Amino acid sequence: MDATAFQSLAGLTPSQFGTAYRLGAELEALAVLFVEVLSATETDGQISSGDLQELDNNCKRSWERWTQLLNSSSYEKWTASGRTDIEELITISRGASGLFVSEIYLLRVSLANGRMFGDLRKRLAASVSGMRNKAIEMQRKSVR
Repeated sequence: MDATAFQSLAGLTPSQFGTAYRLGAELEALAVLFVEVLSATETDGQISSGDLQELDNNCKRSWERWTQLLNSSSYEKWTASGRTDIEELITISRGASGLFVSEIYLLRVSLANGRMFGDLRKRLAASVSGMRNKAIEMQRKSVR
């Protein structure tokens, strides 16, 4: 069975097929970033200074990938239910330069300050398992 047949079985157009797989991969990468930052954060919110530069670099790369993806025509054309699924896991906001993930923005601010506030820590921790589950589901759907 060729790729087109697999895509039609999954109920996705060729464009949506690629978007689903990429979104799944980016959700997993974002979950990993959240776990890395949470692991480097002390109970008082202080982020380990030895990890700051690497975490900041990872956060910047994630920001770039997500803003590129969210502002692409493939995301815009993706199914409404698919976009809703993503928006239940992360907060998508609109800025002057387009769409972005609020949690990544808040992480960048936290890393710049070397400190993460409790509400953000709770928010990130609560979202990790949901993001990983959705990433697996999306990647499976895109290769069925």
